[in-house]
Amino acid sequence: MRHRRLALASLVLTLTSLAGLSGCARRARVATTPATVVAAQPDTQYYQPPPTTVLLAQAQQPQLVRAGVVRALTQLGYRTEGEEGQRIVASYSRGRESVRIQIDYWPTQATISYLGSTGLRFRPNGTSPHYDRWMQNLSREIPSHVAFLARQQVGYPGQIIIVQQPATVAQPSTVVVQPTPPPSQVVVQPAPASATVQGTIIISQ
Repeated sequence: MRHRRLALASLVLTLTSLAGLSGCARRARVATTPATVVAAQPDTQYYQPPPTTVLLAQAQQPQLVRAGVVRALTQLGYRTEGEEGQRIVASYSRGRESVRIQIDYWPTQATISYLGSTGLRFRPNGTSPHYDRWMQNLSREIPSHVAFLARQQVGYPGQIIIVQQPATVAQPSTVVVQPTPPPSQVVVQPAPASATVQGTIIISQ
């Protein structure tokens, strides 16, 4: 009887030890392969808002459109980073938010394209309240400045102005008296016709 009790106690201890070892092994396996969760970090570089098209009231010289675009950018606080052909790259910062854009211009329109940004918050559909408002401001200011320059027709680099002005002031008729008989003859010589000189003025950069 005593031997049976000892055998039973030994069996219980053995089973308990095996269960403990099995539990430790399971815990060890879980500890060595934890689940990896990577929090999604918002990166505005992944967003690509659609281009903004600005239509002009009428066709203008490319130099005049360019001058209007530059005036609009300056008015709104943008910084021009560079130009290539009929393309201007500019940036704008406000607080912790900044954006880079490029503007391609033609005689009848300009297109604003998104290049990148930092700090801007975008909705899941790719729109941003601040970016959208900035583009609306540019879309309003560019045609306004182009139209202003078109009315003035002066003051932008590369513009050619043709000036017409009279070269001389017409002199009054000349009276010549010839004191030879018979009675004096009065000869009236007509004044020369007014001449017009055409000049060219080029405004440098």
